[in-house]
Amino acid sequence: MFDYIIIGAGTAGCVLAARLSEDPQVTVALLDAGPAATPPWADCPAAMPLLTRRGGGTSVVQPGLNGRSAYLPQAPMLGGASSIHAMLYSRGDPSGYDRWAVDNPGWGYADMRPYFARVESALQVQNLPQPSASSAAFVAAAGQADWPHAPHFSSTSPQGIGLAQVMQHAGMRTSAASAYLAQHLQRPNLQRFTGVQAMRVLLRGRRATGVEFGQDGLVKQLDAARAVLLCAGALQSPQLLLLSGIGPHAVLLGQGVATRHDLPGVGQQLQDQVAVAQIYHAPRAPGLLGWLRLAQGALQWRKTRTGPLTSNWWEAGGCVASQPDATEPDLHLGFAIGKLLDHGRPTLWGRGFTLQARVLRPASRGSVQLASKDPFAAPLVDPNLLGQREDLECLQRGLRLLRHIAQQPALAALGARESRRSALAQADLPLETFIRDHAQASGHWTGSCRMGPGPLDVVDAQLRVHGVQGLRVVDASVLPCSMGDGTQAAVLALAEKAADLLRVDNTGG
Repeated sequence: MFDYIIIGAGTAGCVLAARLSEDPQVTVALLDAGPAATPPWADCPAAMPLLTRRGGGTSVVQPGLNGRSAYLPQAPMLGGASSIHAMLYSRGDPSGYDRWAVDNPGWGYADMRPYFARVESALQVQNLPQPSASSAAFVAAAGQADWPHAPHFSSTSPQGIGLAQVMQHAGMRTSAASAYLAQHLQRPNLQRFTGVQAMRVLLRGRRATGVEFGQDGLVKQLDAARAVLLCAGALQSPQLLLLSGIGPHAVLLGQGVATRHDLPGVGQQLQDQVAVAQIYHAPRAPGLLGWLRLAQGALQWRKTRTGPLTSNWWEAGGCVASQPDATEPDLHLGFAIGKLLDHGRPTLWGRGFTLQARVLRPASRGSVQLASKDPFAAPLVDPNLLGQREDLECLQRGLRLLRHIAQQPALAALGARESRRSALAQADLPLETFIRDHAQASGHWTGSCRMGPGPLDVVDAQLRVHGVQGLRVVDASVLPCSMGDGTQAAVLALAEKAADLLRVDNTGG
């Protein structure tokens, strides 16, 4: 028996395992779906597109995408999303945290600042070490288009365009796994189980007592004395609750799962920050993709951990308000140093860059549901991308803002020319068609186990599942609204705070 069982060794799970096991009197089991080893090139920042294109799934058909399914980037490796994403670090907009705290005291921006400080110290967040000249040109062009400059993205003024701050150290990716967990895996009170498929949370009445999981073709069980902690992410955590009989009764009945606790909000209210990109050909831009440059860069990175392969690709960007009367940003405008579509699928060669618009506060809501009661079957994920027209209109404004930036002298000097596939979409209707044909999921999923006191909320402000003792959810699924940018900083700080909550309530709740 362990005091705590953590299901999911992703961003939040690594933080929790490291923090909880600091107490030698506390025993922790960490269940990890991925293999024991990570790819040898996973620490190389420029390998990001190779990581995001492996192990992902697809959504159900999206009417808002003209009947396409969306690619869902996922991370079957230690560290989860923090081990595959573009390493961008941004706390987000303070107003997002303050909205969160309206119904959930203790989660406002002022409450979270100490936890951000812990995260930034642990991950050694820094400015991009060797940004490309084309990224500097994008920032200059944004200034020429009258957007303010953002020197960093951890301030209380969230608007502006600048060079990225990244989760890197000494030319290598820093993830929740490398920063928090790797050096502590030998602790005698911490045991990691790899290649694990969680099947259901074990319940005795309305109390979680452990977990049943598959490993090496066998079904096994572990018991938890204090709490079971779901850290499987916004797609898998609701799936596991549903498989355990915790969720909407009608949904469970339809899949033949016995209802243990009728909780209508499980798997509902899923959000993702839908995005769309434009490709630009730029013959005078320094290129990253090219056999000779890649070979030279790989040799330099291997020897000195410097050079072009320290790039995270998405080297610049920022949050902006797309309408004059807006009081807070609603778009993220991003710049990638190569031609990068849909998480690196496909690879596009040649000199150029990518401009991307991403909706920060999506109005569309989707769901995560069971495909069947088979725990080895992937869930049915419906992010309902562009389900609400205001998200589409936000992207239309975003692409026009990006075109205006691309026309400024700093980028025009690179010979920038918009790809024909998007350049023909100028009027509203062709631009709408282009967006619906090319928009993508960003992977910033939230809301599927939403925090709050309402009838469709799943956890309370202590992260405890409503109506079930000894069971908490600690990952992006509990975020009830967008924090104004990506989810990484928010989830890392959430996990730091969760560890403190568990230390205070050592019964597990």
